[in-house]
Amino acid sequence: MFKLRQSFHLHKHASSNRLRDGSLEFSHRAVHFRACFGFWLLAVVFVHGRWLLVGVAFGNAIRKGA
Repeated sequence: MFKLRQSFHLHKHASSNRLRDGSLEFSHRAVHFRACFGFWLLAVVFVHGRWLLVGVAFGNAIRKGA
């Protein structure tokens, strides 16, 4: 148990040192931003794409009915 805690403590120190290095922090932020951006893009496309399909289907129904 103690060994595990010690290794975790060392890992925490290593990651804080890595965060102090600006270039690595920037690249991590860029990757995080890209992942978030991709996720939101997919969400927007999914939501709007669905409404687009609903609109097309609705338009076809109106045209058929007319």
